[in-house]
Amino acid sequence: MGEELRLFKDSLKNIEFKGNTLEGTLEGKRVELLKTGVGQINAEKTLRDYMDSTMPKVVIHVGIAGALDEKLPILDAVIGPVTDGKSSYFPDKSLVEEIKVIAMHSGISLHYGKMLSLDLFLQNAQERDSLRLQSKALTIDMESFSIGKVCHEKGIPFIVIRSISDKSTKDSYEIVGQNISKAAEISCELGCKLACKLV
Repeated sequence: MGEELRLFKDSLKNIEFKGNTLEGTLEGKRVELLKTGVGQINAEKTLRDYMDSTMPKVVIHVGIAGALDEKLPILDAVIGPVTDGKSSYFPDKSLVEEIKVIAMHSGISLHYGKMLSLDLFLQNAQERDSLRLQSKALTIDMESFSIGKVCHEKGIPFIVIRSISDKSTKDSYEIVGQNISKAAEISCELGCKLACKLV
């Protein structure tokens, strides 16, 4: 999330840091960036703590993800319902339509499908393929489900935008290192352009 925060910050003016929150203006309107940390527990706690004092109009969550579908190209973007394998939460329909148009105009390949969140690193293609069959998800990450869960409970429209950094196998550590900056840049570009249309 640090890379995404840095990239998003570059689009803001009048920046102020307040704990985990970075406040600034985008197109003259106030926005806040929240660093959720790694993992479902951290993401849920950070967002809940934030919403105890602030209730946003919309939550746009950006980041990278591993592909569960091996045919999904690295650096493509994905949106869709978020799941932990048991429950699912769906993004706001109007945000989905907006981001589709933005991706098309930006020349970014965008896919819609289920996004799985689990606190684990996959070790091999067999483990990845097994999760893909069980969950029918396109991607795997560690935070998206928690974001969707909290937003659903609070009645806040949300969308998760992830860019593919790797193929979710034992070689992923090296591949993520090669692609993390560009993948983060893609999800942040989409998120920032969406935020500009909303403010």
